[in-house]
Amino acid sequence: MSERPNLRRLARACGIECEFVDAFGKRRRAGGETLEAILAAMGVEASSEAAAARTLAQLEGQARLLEPVRVCTAGPPATRIRVDLPLNAGMEFSWTAEIEAEDGRSLECGGTAVASDGETTLEAAAAARLGPGYHRLRLNVTGAVRAQAEQALLVTPRLPLPAAAFGFGVYANLY
Repeated sequence: MSERPNLRRLARACGIECEFVDAFGKRRRAGGETLEAILAAMGVEASSEAAAARTLAQLEGQARLLEPVRVCTAGPPATRIRVDLPLNAGMEFSWTAEIEAEDGRSLECGGTAVASDGETTLEAAAAARLGPGYHRLRLNVTGAVRAQAEQALLVTPRLPLPAAAFGFGVYANLY
């Protein structure tokens, strides 16, 4: 198997884990053909190392306001939305978030915030009222910069565990 660094960097940039440690403690690494197939299913061109490099350069030239997918647990506390804004620290901006719930409900929240160095965190209290399911979050930012982004918001149920469970933990594979 030939090493394809651009393919692996592109896969990571698209949110694909290229390696993991299995239940037996052995490090497993996805092969190039597997990564190509996953990226192709996502509509990302990576059929050769040169194509992966071109696609990676295009992606790196685009600012990503939100990650494509966010997973959180149902119920309080409020969901924190992490955004990467091209603003200097201390600049104020306004934002609104609309969450389209899986059951068709629409929840809205928003406010003003101050940009920090790197990632800025917004509190989306409306997300705390969502039940488990697959939802869609739409974010609008106005002020010194105008931006829009969408994110798949996956809300998992909060499972009550008996105190004895913490002695050994709970482990489940999610695909």
